[in-house]
Amino acid sequence: TCLKIQQDSTAAGLHVSAPNGKSLVVSGTGNTEGTYLSGYDGWATIIRQLHTSDGHGLLIDLDHAVSTKVGLSVTNSSSTLFHLMNNGNLGIGDSTPNNILSVASTTGDTSHFGGIATTNTHWTGISLGYMNSANANNQKTAIVQEQIADGNARGHLHFLVDIVDDSSSAVLADAKMTIHGTSGNVGIGVAAPSKTLDVYKAGDVDARIYATGSSTLFMATTGTSDHAKICFGDS
Repeated sequence: TCLKIQQDSTAAGLHVSAPNGKSLVVSGTGNTEGTYLSGYDGWATIIRQLHTSDGHGLLIDLDHAVSTKVGLSVTNSSSTLFHLMNNGNLGIGDSTPNNILSVASTTGDTSHFGGIATTNTHWTGISLGYMNSANANNQKTAIVQEQIADGNARGHLHFLVDIVDDSSSAVLADAKMTIHGTSGNVGIGVAAPSKTLDVYKAGDVDARIYATGSSTLFMATTGTSDHAKICFGDS
């Protein structure tokens, strides 16, 4: 033993048996021993980076760990809050995540992405597909909400697809389909749909209904004096 500091009355101690050239090694043995850190100001544990220049905060090295075991776990007295497996899978409410991110929830629960501000034209969401490792280029597809500053946090839902052959990423102007946040109207190629279904495309536009069996285009109205119409001409 190179260094051992122990106070039996509190069962607290520092046990370093084989530092192997490291500045400090804290270890324990057996299932009932381990390393305990205590904090203050309402926090159980605080790990703080005190270096004034750029630096990393915390490294958990799982290089020699079994991939199917848990690398980092946060639990309470009754359940697992999240598990980070040694293979990189993260489970939130899921102790055995089989995907890169696995979120277990109950009925009525949601997993939320977004901000707390409600400012006109501000938008947040999730991007999908290819991802560069060093920058945010080439993220061509996203699902986002554009905020409406109406005091009730309503917003338009946009499906963004950047079809330009370059390294740029999808932005709000790349919306290919929109569900309006106040009317519920659906727009395809229309950022502010004024009809229940509003479709626009510069140049020629085609629509197709196709099936292996019979195909039907059905239009009806529940009103006794109203009529279903198909109109041709200017909008």
